[in-house]
Amino acid sequence: MQNNLLTYPEIQSGFMPFVIALVIGVVFKSNKFALAGVGVALGFIATALLLNGFVFSPLNGTRKIVLVGIMALIIAGVFQLNLSSWRYRRVTLVFFAVLAFLWVTWPVLMRIEGINKWAIAMGCSAYMLWHIVSLDSFKDKPLQASSSVFALGFGTGISAIFGASALYGQLSVSMGAAAGALLLCLLLFSELKTGVFLTYPAGVLLGLLGIATLLFADLTWIALVFLALIPLTARIPLPDGYSRWQRMIILNLAVMLPTAIAILSAWYLADASPY
Repeated sequence: MQNNLLTYPEIQSGFMPFVIALVIGVVFKSNKFALAGVGVALGFIATALLLNGFVFSPLNGTRKIVLVGIMALIIAGVFQLNLSSWRYRRVTLVFFAVLAFLWVTWPVLMRIEGINKWAIAMGCSAYMLWHIVSLDSFKDKPLQASSSVFALGFGTGISAIFGASALYGQLSVSMGAAAGALLLCLLLFSELKTGVFLTYPAGVLLGLLGIATLLFADLTWIALVFLALIPLTARIPLPDGYSRWQRMIILNLAVMLPTAIAILSAWYLADASPY
């Protein structure tokens, strides 16, 4: 019975990452190193292991993304714990992300002919790097970071499902569910910090998952345009006089607007990719 429960998508991509992130958030609610943010990446890894098992051969695009997620969490730990004030921190994070992007997507890009290859490569890399840089600006703003990852996770995931990739959809939704647990923790513990442990793995993984669904499945590029607006929407000013839960509701309603448009575009529009 227990094994059967682990085969349900709701358990794999919803309940499991939510519980993992919630437990880590509660345990490390006052941790000065922002270890509460680890829960989102660990929730993603748990979902990936439930879906794929601990198998990385043959090394396909999906398994590469899982390995990139593990490496991104390790890199985030190095920078959060030891190099948080290094002047070249963001440049180095972007550099590692570019390598990951090329490693995952290059086999597909090589099959595209002509100038389209470079146009698609530039557009996809810009999409991924935008999420990394924009989420990194929220490393000291746990509410904005968690709300952005919450919206991006569910937005990318549901869009991926409409784009004919249930697997990428489940992996993305797992991060949205885990970010939802962090939002609950933020309601309970005002001192909770998420740091680079949340923002870097989330930026890398959600950027890659959106790109992978575009390249490997049938997601319209228009959905990615609206998903890219989520971190911008998370910058709306929040009234100082409002309570914590009121500020959270306002912010999450705001980020859900581009999320909903992205999902609708994935549902209604045919793939516009030139390959």
